[in-house]
Amino acid sequence: MRARTKAVPRVTHKMLGNCLHVGMIHLCLPDAIILDVRRDAIDNCLASHERQVRTRHAFTCDLRALAAHYRRHGSVKASWDKVLPARVVRIRYEDLVARSDGSMRRLLDVCGLPGTTTGPGFM
Repeated sequence: MRARTKAVPRVTHKMLGNCLHVGMIHLCLPDAIILDVRRDAIDNCLASHERQVRTRHAFTCDLRALAAHYRRHGSVKASWDKVLPARVVRIRYEDLVARSDGSMRRLLDVCGLPGTTTGPGFM
């Protein structure tokens, strides 16, 4: 990771499949901050379904398959909560979008980032 990101202080990687690898991420990158930004289930699934052409994930083509995948995804996250309690930080997407000062301050604090939650240029 360092070889690829020498000049970059932080790296983010947002993929649905990351939840399958929380244990390995925890072992390989013990100081990594693992965020789970949760979005309303219906909004999440409909957005995935609308973007199916770009993502090329077969499960996004069928709403029933997509709902089943979303439930399995939630089960995997619940399993990590049992195995690695308090290791994954959860934040509600809707709170971030609404620019809730509390949620944004929490996100910045968890990531060890200075900043303000108001003003021009934020987010």
